[in-house]
Amino acid sequence: METDYTAEIPNEKGAWTGFVSIVPILAIRCLVFRPSTNACPRLSCRKVQPEMSMLKSFALVITAIFSFAPLAVAGPVADRAAGVEARLANGDYAAAVSEARDILSAVWDESPGLGFTDTLLVLEPASGFGIYNPRADNVYKLAEPIVIYAEPFGFGYGSPGEGLFSIGFFVDLQVQSDSGEILGDVPNVTELDMSSRYPNKEFQANITYNLDGVPAGKYRLITTLRDKNSAKIGTFETDIVIAE
Repeated sequence: METDYTAEIPNEKGAWTGFVSIVPILAIRCLVFRPSTNACPRLSCRKVQPEMSMLKSFALVITAIFSFAPLAVAGPVADRAAGVEARLANGDYAAAVSEARDILSAVWDESPGLGFTDTLLVLEPASGFGIYNPRADNVYKLAEPIVIYAEPFGFGYGSPGEGLFSIGFFVDLQVQSDSGEILGDVPNVTELDMSSRYPNKEFQANITYNLDGVPAGKYRLITTLRDKNSAKIGTFETDIVIAE
């Protein structure tokens, strides 16, 4: 399923002199893809098995959050980690996995903002968490869609009813020139949403930007996710080149 959102950015400060008179409004369309298959379309994609995906989330998220607030979680996490070691020593692997998940949840909740374990340019929207084909470079043709894949962490959960958990984000986009001049600033350019019967820690953010009317040059795309279910926000930057 594909949803097309369109926002208009006034071309401010006389940016792109000589071009403004032809196209006074820079239109940015953001396409959000909600894949219906877990198929891996190309051999080069990174398909993550569920148990490996959980371990990746656990390791990356704990490392990232410790960099935010190591003193706040070090003691409790260390104590629980000792419990996991004890479970493993007794051969109780199911209990060890369950306790490891509890550690991840505790560390997750301590994150003061949204973080990202991965952000990159891809060839097409991912069909699932970790199921993507990375783009070889950041050089695009004029009007070529720019597809970004991101893995946020630290988000909260909503309760839409019927035992479901909801994950959602508002997405803001800022476009800067190579020199740092702000060329466009669009709040709420789109929304990302998912509902599940489990409080998933794995969420793939598929965002496609169509920078219609942007001339050749170097640009920085600053994407901000605002959590719908907490006060947390997170931002990442993507540098691109638009060639003739």
